Amino acid sequence: MVSLWDDQFERCLKTYPIKRSTLAAGTRGVLVKDSPPVRAVVLGHGHILVGTKNSDILEISKEGVMHIVVQVGSTCIRAYITFITQGKSKQYAM
Repeated sequence: MVSLWDDQFERCLKTYPIKRSTLAAGTRGVLVKDSPPVRAVVLGHGHILVGTKNSDILEISKEGVMHIVVQVGSTCIRAYITFITQGKSKQYAM
């Protein structure tokens, strides 16, 4: 589960359960299990990127729509994601 907090970490604004049932229709890939351990979270403009222990990278809109962006197998060394910020395309090595 990912929680969005206010600036002072005093109030939880919204929670996002990471489950197969919450994935958007048509998303590529499938979660190996519900509620995987979260390893990294990045808050972007209008969305949240989440990295899991199972090497999944999820994009969650602030409204709660969830997509699997990248699903990396255990033999894959490196994955690239394209992250759009303010109309500019950037690539990050994972």
